Amino acid sequence: MEMSFYARTADKRKSFEMDDELYDDDDCSFKVEVVDNRERERKLRREIANSNERRRMQSINSGFQALRLLIPHSEGEKLSKAAILQQTAEYIFALEQDKTRLLQQKHHFKANPEPVRSRRSEQHRFKAIPAEKAKTEQEPRAQENIKDDENNNVLHSDDYVEEIQKELIELRCQLERERRLRISVEEKKRLLELDVADAKSKSNDKPQKALATSRQNLDTIVQAIKHLEGEKPELIETPTKCKAEASTNGPSCSENTSRRLIV
Repeated sequence: MEMSFYARTADKRKSFEMDDELYDDDDCSFKVEVVDNRERERKLRREIANSNERRRMQSINSGFQALRLLIPHSEGEKLSKAAILQQTAEYIFALEQDKTRLLQQKHHFKANPEPVRSRRSEQHRFKAIPAEKAKTEQEPRAQENIKDDENNNVLHSDDYVEEIQKELIELRCQLERERRLRISVEEKKRLLELDVADAKSKSNDKPQKALATSRQNLDTIVQAIKHLEGEKPELIETPTKCKAEASTNGPSCSENTSRRLIV
């Protein structure tokens, strides 16, 4: 019985130890998850803070840019933020001074309206000049203006005529150049045509001269044969005669002449 009791207690201890280990593992995993969640929250907060800071700086820069456009400054001048703030404060102070000065003038005019009335009466008096006097003063001016306009028109017309004459002279010179070029081109063309015609005539005359010389040589050979053999001139005929008879009598005459020459 005692042995069985001890065995049961040992088993229970082992089971309790295993349960403790499992609980410890669960606690560790839970702690790791908690740490990860905290890190994520920190990252998110940091990103949110960075984005807010970025937006704030962008709004500040845009505000300084607007102030720089409002204040009077020279183009291309580089101003720091402190300089922009200082010049803006000075500009606002100057505007306030102008405002107070204008308000003081307004109150002064309201309190003392007589100088304004006197100025208006003087203006009315100056406007009430007689019309005839104004016309007499304006007539010579109008005549002078008319003369000036006429002189200007004459000058403009003279300039226009001179420009037209220059253009006509240039056109004439250009036409003369073109005419000379055309004449030179036509002369070159005519010379080339003459050269081509001479070359053709020379090429046609060469074979005719060669034929005439060959015929003369044949005639001299035939006459020499006649003189050596002492035959009658009727028996031996020149090739020119044979050619003429061949053209008139046909192939029979050509055969006879060939036979005679062979004999």
